[in-house]
This record gives sequence, structure tokens and C-alpha cells, in this order.
Amino acid sequence: MLYESASGKIDIALAGDAMVTRKLSVYREPAYMKLVDLLRGADAACCNLEMPIPDYDNTYNFTSGTHMISLGSTAQELRWMGINLASTANNHIYDYGEAGVLATQRKLDEAGIVFAGTGRNLHEARGPRYLDTAHGRVAVLAAVSYFPEWGKAGEQRGDAQGRPGVSYLRHEIVHTIDAAAFKELRRISDGLGLERIKGSRAALGPWAGHYDGEPAEMYFVTSFREDRAFDFKGEKWVRGDGFRTTTRAHAADVKDIVRWVGDARRQADWVVFSLHCHEGAYPIPGQDHVVGSQGLRDIPADHIVELAHACIDAGVDVFAGHGPHVLRGIEIYKGKPIFYSLGELVFQIETVQRLPSDDYTHYGMEQTSTPADYFDMRSGKDTRSFAAEAIYWRSMVGMCRFEASRLARIELYPIELGQGYPRPQRGRPVLAEGAAAGATINYMKELSRPFGTEIRQEGETGVIHL
Repeated sequence: MLYESASGKIDIALAGDAMVTRKLSVYREPAYMKLVDLLRGADAACCNLEMPIPDYDNTYNFTSGTHMISLGSTAQELRWMGINLASTANNHIYDYGEAGVLATQRKLDEAGIVFAGTGRNLHEARGPRYLDTAHGRVAVLAAVSYFPEWGKAGEQRGDAQGRPGVSYLRHEIVHTIDAAAFKELRRISDGLGLERIKGSRAALGPWAGHYDGEPAEMYFVTSFREDRAFDFKGEKWVRGDGFRTTTRAHAADVKDIVRWVGDARRQADWVVFSLHCHEGAYPIPGQDHVVGSQGLRDIPADHIVELAHACIDAGVDVFAGHGPHVLRGIEIYKGKPIFYSLGELVFQIETVQRLPSDDYTHYGMEQTSTPADYFDMRSGKDTRSFAAEAIYWRSMVGMCRFEASRLARIELYPIELGQGYPRPQRGRPVLAEGAAAGATINYMKELSRPFGTEIRQEGETGVIHL
């Protein structure tokens, strides 16, 4: 064979969110170095960088939750760890404005990490970036479905510059309700005149990620008559039998994303797509799952599945989801893996060194309060939120092994992130061992079963054989 890169063999490692606020390169525990060696041993190792890294020298923006930020050296720390691909499309990358986005891009370039999902305009944010490896050229593309309006990248024109920001995927929420509820909801809407303001930004809110007022035919064409469906507070309500809620992806966004996937497919040997997606499925009676502010957090919302399938249909080899801070199941679709969420890779959200005034005033804290005061208040001194719930501290790294241009095997490596350890220590990943590894593998088995995916435990690793 003339070129090794034509062998159709490659190892691609996938990890979840990296929220890095401390050094990674100074530690040497065996379970930690085994994980580092695993990432370094892959041809491509990808994570989501869920924070800007502009060295604390940018003006902060509005955000949801804590303003995430770290030093520019974070990129070098991730590269030391073995990461060479990254998504930058997420809800925190704009926490320090467009200057923070652009500074992050520069730092990743300097560290030799190929990134996708942000750019100086929408064209750049949507498009692929490329990593050359001994086993072929890998394209990475990325988008986010949970984002602030002001973080969206703007398209370039001949007579106007674009706007730096993220590649985004909007969606529509469709509620089906019975006839009695539909009649009453219409009465409420008519009485308040809400349909007169439907689609307005005020009605939708800046974090919805929903349809935002474009002509309906550009977004979601429905055959429902007016007496069967209407908009109420930016969401669609449909008269039907019983109650259920679904989501549908913005058709124009999917079309544009898929267009760029097609471009990458022709320019690379391998294509990876990364989606930051908080949204979970809506509750189904009788099912017991983790309920969060964006739905059932451990089940992907319909529009996420819709995009994943569309991307693979267009030529993606690996689809990697992240964002809900918990694990979600794995689907094998047309022989290609969809990781709906691998949780966290690094979860150092409590050692941000500087926080803007808005974070403190959100909790009614004084100007003299310190970062430690803030994190004590937010977590109730580790009695609530992330610190108190084990589900946020068990994650996985997935290794996709391709042979003869086909997915041959997926290895799932459970990791622990140190729940219960002091704040300066927890959040750094180590390979899980013993009962902890088995529990995480069993949990992923349950999450993946609805997708028809069988996971076997081999030692302290979960394995999917193709």
C-alpha cells in the first residue's frame, strides 16, 4: 500500500466537556496517567472546551450560571493531556464577549489544537477544520443547540462584516394536548392577546435556542389548520389525543450544517461532528430519569436525534454530544456511533479565579465577597447542585476503533472526577476502577438499551462490538 493513511484504520477518542481552571500537567497518579496515555495514543482525541481562555483581560458578557473563564495556558494543558481536536460551540464560550471567543481561537491555534464551532462570522463557525494524522485527514465540525441570542455568529455580506460567535442549531417545541386543554389555552391566549406578540424576543427569552421570528415557511412548515394548532409564548400547541411534547430542529439550520458536512466529507478521510446540547426529552409517564431545567437530562431531545441522523446520512463518521453534564446513551446508526453525551472530561467549575459582580449579586452577596464565598453560597457548602449529586461526577471516554474504513469496536473507559474531595482537588479525571467502573458501565448499558445498543463489560472497560 502506497500510503498508510489509505488503510482505513484509525483510533478516534471522544470525551465530554472540559471546564479547566487549574493545571493538568503536574500530576502523576497511575490512574490519571493511564487516561492521559489513552488520549495521547489515539490518532484524534476530541473534547468540548466549555469556556473562553483569554487570560482574564476581557469584559464579561451576560451568561447562564457562573461565568467560566481560564488562562490562555489552558490550551497547552489540554494539548499535554493528548487533546488535539476541540469544539468551541457552547453556551459559555461567549461569557467574555467576542474578544474572548477570538482570543480562545488564537490560544488553541498556538497550542496545536484543531477546533470548530466558532469563527469571525457564521461561514467560519459552520465550516470544518482539519487535523492531519498518520491514518488520514480528520475533519471536525461543531454546533450548539443551547445558546444566548447574542452569541450567534452572523453571516458575512458583501456590504457588511459578519459577527463572531457560534455555529447554532435552533429548534421548535411542539406540545400536543387534548381538546379541553386546547380550548382553555386558546381562551387564555386570546384574553391576554399573546398571539399578537408571538415570536418576539421578549416572549421567547434569550436562552431558548428556539425559532426566533423568521417567516414560518423558512423554519417549520405545518399542515395543521388554525383550529388545530397555534403559537403560545413562542411554542407550538397542537390539539390531539392525550398529552406529549416533542421538539423539531430548525430546517434551515440543519440544511446549512449538512451542507458543510458534505464539504468535509469530500475533503477528509474521517469526519467528526460535535454538538453541545443541554436539552433533554420531555417527561413520559412511568419513566424515572434525571429531570433538569431543560427536560429529562439523560435522554436526548428529539431535535438532537434528528440532527445526529442527518449528519451521519450526510457523511459523518462519529457524532459526539455533550452539554447536559450527565451521561446519555449510545446509538449505532447505519454503522456509525452517536454518543449522545459522555458527560465531563474536566469539571473544575469551582476554582474560577475571578468572577464578575453579576454572579455575586445573583445570590444577594456583598461587594466584599470572594470567589470562595460565592462557591460556598452556590453549592450550599456542597449540600446542593453539582457538588451534592453523584450523577455529575461519573463520565466516560469513548475510543472508536475503525478498521478497513468501518467501525470495528468501541471501548468505553469510565472516569471519576472526585466527588466528595475538597474543592481544590476534585474535577480532574482519573480512570475508574473496581465497583465504580462497573457501576458506570452498567448505567451506560441502561441508557443505551433503548437505542438497541449492547454493551459488554470486559474488565473495567465497556465494549461495543460491531
